[in-house]
Amino acid sequence: MSNTNKIRLIILTFYICDALFSPFIALNFIHLGFNAWQLGVLLAIKPFGAILGSILSSYLSKGLKRDLLLAKICGIISVFTVLGFVFIKNFIGCCILMGLISILYCSMFGLLDGICQKICVNERKKFSRIRIFGSFAYFTSLIGGGFLSLADLLEYRIIFSVASISLAIATIFLFTIKPFDTLEVSAENITLKHMIKRPVFIKFSLYNILVMGIWCVTIDYCSQMFNSLGLTNGQWSFIFAAQVVVEIATVFILEKVVKKKFTFVYLFFICAFLMVLRTSLFIFNMPTIPLVITTTFLRGAIWGMYIVTNMRILKR
Repeated sequence: MSNTNKIRLIILTFYICDALFSPFIALNFIHLGFNAWQLGVLLAIKPFGAILGSILSSYLSKGLKRDLLLAKICGIISVFTVLGFVFIKNFIGCCILMGLISILYCSMFGLLDGICQKICVNERKKFSRIRIFGSFAYFTSLIGGGFLSLADLLEYRIIFSVASISLAIATIFLFTIKPFDTLEVSAENITLKHMIKRPVFIKFSLYNILVMGIWCVTIDYCSQMFNSLGLTNGQWSFIFAAQVVVEIATVFILEKVVKKKFTFVYLFFICAFLMVLRTSLFIFNMPTIPLVITTTFLRGAIWGMYIVTNMRILKR
């Protein structure tokens, strides 16, 4: 089996785990009876841990072999951390688990993207054609979760148990990736001092801090928002699955239509505008059904654009 097919399986199983974990973790905390300030603390740990994890992983990353080693370590520990949410129900324990999962599990996103990108360059494949398997994973997992909820079989302990098993499979497949020689740039030549002199780096960094940072924070509150409107876990699964359908369609359309390099930069601006628009809709007292339909479509289109454009801008 080629490295391309292996990374497809890794992304598929890793994102099955994320599809079962990320959309439901805040709802699980509500289910456990944590009050508003406890919920705020738990959700604040996630972005803080993600920042710390990104800094550590980028500092330790030196090439494909190191990325694989770091991803394996993060994967092994994350398997047991996700499983920990099945058994630990108290506030302090959940804080510790959130800290671990935010640092290690969130680091895996960047590490896997880096590994995938190197494989794409080596085997001349498009990144988005492989990353789309993550979207398929989201769709199938959430549709399955929706039907289980309708059958009254969806429980948080089952969700997190299956998520940990899926993450374990992804980690096992990481051990099968065959390292290959890549043209590595010396770390001495890519210091922050050199990078800040490049306008494209400054713009890209500000975009991710101001736009993607706020976007990722609001994701955790969407499930609570819909929960407060009376939607069940099963309905939330179907809504999230619908978002992924729009995301997949957007990726396929953009890959076929957009060919010019600078068009991807303009798509970044459109993506940011749609993020602001979607977030703003939650401010107004809209009827539930129009709110669900509009925000679902926008979320799918936004993330589809980001998948297609992000790696191309990053390569520049």
